[in-house]
Amino acid sequence: MKMHPKHTQLPMSTFMELHNWISDAVPTTAFIRCVLSNDLRGAVTMNTHHAAHNHIGAVVEYMVKYAPAKSWGSRRRMREWSERLQNRLWEHK
Repeated sequence: MKMHPKHTQLPMSTFMELHNWISDAVPTTAFIRCVLSNDLRGAVTMNTHHAAHNHIGAVVEYMVKYAPAKSWGSRRRMREWSERLQNRLWEHK
């Protein structure tokens, strides 16, 4: 389930990045990868101009409400999510 970005505090580019990660495990930017892998220190101290840098709370809120728990929360979960979706794609070919 995804929420339309007009109902979130997320910039559209961040919404699309999260959507692409959840649906197809498209690799994310380093900033979003830090947030999704629970490396908040890395996300906060990263010198970035990412559109969501000031919206970390909104990223986490979106993921809590709309993303499968297995798709984020640690590097291991992110790796497993990516592998799972890659395997799914190979099975359909």
